[in-house]
Amino acid sequence: MENSSTSMGKNENQKIEPRLPNDCIAEILPYLKDNVRTLYSCARVSRSWCQLTIPLLWSKPFDSNTITPNTKIISLIRTLGFCLDNPTKKFLIRQHGFNPDGFKITKPFFDYPSYIRDFNYSIFLSSIRIWLRKVLKRKPELELTTLLFKLIGNLICSRNNNRMELYDITLLENFNCAINNIETFTYCYVGLYMGRKERILFEVMKRIFEKLTENCKNIKRLTIYAVPENFMDVIYLPVVCKATANLIKEQKNISSITFNQEWVDSPNNLFYSSLLSEKVITSLRSLKLCHISDFDGLLKVLCGCNNLETLEFTDKFYVSDEDHAIQRMMEFPPIHIKHLHFYNFEYDEYAGIETFISSIEVLFRLSNNNLRSLTIGDVDSNIIKLIGTYCTNLNYLSIELLPELFPALNQILLSLNNLEHLILVEGKYSIYPRNNNGRRLFPDLNFRYPVKTFAKSLPTSLKHLGLDININNEVLDHFLSALKCPLHTLDIYDGMKVEYLEIIIKYVENNNRNLKQVGFRSVNVSLGNEESFNKFGRVMARIFGLIQKVYMVKKHLHDGFSDFAPTNVWFF
Repeated sequence: MENSSTSMGKNENQKIEPRLPNDCIAEILPYLKDNVRTLYSCARVSRSWCQLTIPLLWSKPFDSNTITPNTKIISLIRTLGFCLDNPTKKFLIRQHGFNPDGFKITKPFFDYPSYIRDFNYSIFLSSIRIWLRKVLKRKPELELTTLLFKLIGNLICSRNNNRMELYDITLLENFNCAINNIETFTYCYVGLYMGRKERILFEVMKRIFEKLTENCKNIKRLTIYAVPENFMDVIYLPVVCKATANLIKEQKNISSITFNQEWVDSPNNLFYSSLLSEKVITSLRSLKLCHISDFDGLLKVLCGCNNLETLEFTDKFYVSDEDHAIQRMMEFPPIHIKHLHFYNFEYDEYAGIETFISSIEVLFRLSNNNLRSLTIGDVDSNIIKLIGTYCTNLNYLSIELLPELFPALNQILLSLNNLEHLILVEGKYSIYPRNNNGRRLFPDLNFRYPVKTFAKSLPTSLKHLGLDININNEVLDHFLSALKCPLHTLDIYDGMKVEYLEIIIKYVENNNRNLKQVGFRSVNVSLGNEESFNKFGRVMARIFGLIQKVYMVKKHLHDGFSDFAPTNVWFF
């Protein structure tokens, strides 16, 4: 019996390899790609699991979100250094006396450089410096740092089967081969005073764009962030715009473009013209601009790109009267935009809100009732009327408005017969208009609107409702009891309170068994004693007996910085 017991104990301690086929494991593991700790655990399960996991762990070794401890940085560069070929290692040892422990004889089991899909130049360079300082126990010489940077950088780029997502890179051998299959390119620039290093960087940037334009034809998602900070950007930004325009024209399947600076056609900057090139007009699906002033140029693009479905504006909408196309609107054919988003932006106060409203009217009218989703802030009663006139086929509406404009919205809601998703956001202080002295006009804090009238104005097609307005328990109860549309989802952008949950339970039991999901901005329950804890448990048990899911809502597009928010409830 003793021997049997001992044998059983040994068997219990032995690891039993999972019996899932490798092809199933290979399908599952990519879902864990952002959970590094779990992937490391998977790599320890067995040899086959390790072989499937290592490529995922090494796909983004220089990701700024995961690479923080110096020990990890040292380990990464050390491993890549060991992947160098023997002649290169011998050269480093002979010429530079560089010979870390195991450097000469170690041959990694995996071909780590071939797995890299994301390359961040800045983190890569700083990682080399940290590793050298650790190995040499002193500040490394510039010559050795540069040499290791080139050798390991070339090693990564020489694996020409890579499909790297390049965020920030300089010239390396085999660069042309490495970038052939890039599908996502993001370029970030923050204006710097033009010293010697910045001028070198400026020249490097131009060469990068030239090589991209020459060799990279398969970009699908292009993002350019160029943030000006000094007078040199008057020189720099036109170069970025021109280089970007040249890059766009060469793409075969570009579907999404985001640019956060002003793009205006001129003899040296043909951005809008690049969007109308033969290849781009058939492939472009999404365009996001953070600074728009050339409205006439934009309209030509919208009319020419028949497959462009999503247009997004944020930050600055500076369209002047002189540029405006409202008088010539009949010259333009219909546009095919289905998703239009205006949010967290400011318009030119010198041109006035009238120009902004006219721009909105042009887009609405030319869309010819094609719009299916609309996100819009800073509205007035005129814009609300335009929505009711030209956007009657909307499925999705997310609107930020002041409380006193609510009756105007109420009048058009019933005309939106196809509306399925509505997000209602209370306007913030930053969007209140100014008076003649430049001061913000405060809202009418005494404004109230009958909640049952609001509930009855919602179209019966509505299935998803989000409320980011000030309400209380009584208002929510009256609203839900008067609601006629069969909601499937209710999002309340407030803390989850026991009282809210009880009201929702009452609503589901008495009025609407179709409600399946409820979202809250945060958990806000007071569980300071045993009685409140038990009450919360009972309420949650009842909730999950009636609906499928309670969750934390994601931020909507209007959810930005606000320096003022009215605290009174809208309804009575």
